Amino acid sequence: MSSFSSFVAQSIGHFAEKQVLLAYKSDPNFFVFKRYEPYKRIGKPDSKGVFRAINQGKSGCDFSFFTQSGKSGLFELKSRKGTRISKSSLDEAQRRDLTLMEEMGFFSFVLVNLRDKESLWFVVPWSLWDMGQKKSHNLKDLQTIGKQCPLNKRGHPLFFDCLP
Repeated sequence: MSSFSSFVAQSIGHFAEKQVLLAYKSDPNFFVFKRYEPYKRIGKPDSKGVFRAINQGKSGCDFSFFTQSGKSGLFELKSRKGTRISKSSLDEAQRRDLTLMEEMGFFSFVLVNLRDKESLWFVVPWSLWDMGQKKSHNLKDLQTIGKQCPLNKRGHPLFFDCLP
């Protein structure tokens, strides 16, 4: 992947993360927590407050959540420009965490954002992610195995509305 392609992919991902965090920001019934990569700080910060750090491994899923009604779990956000998402886009740590949450009885799902002509959001239960023989999911697949999220008036995905 070229550095420009990588930059575009990162920009799409950061935008989707902001959409997720803004969806329920002012609603006291929902708490969505962004889980960051684990870094260990090395050395003292410079005069601008910037410090050096080393990555200590994969963090697992992007988000954890808790609701006033008692629902909680983990989800991984995958955002792509286009109309399909590869099943292999989840790494080993994310797969492990989603499986563990499901086994423990918590919610575990993949929140997919596909951006082509419009931005579409889908909640796909972890138990259905690897379903079928194909290597990726297209829009029709996502509509079959997942649930399309409604959007609020600002265009943020209301993914909690898609949970049972």
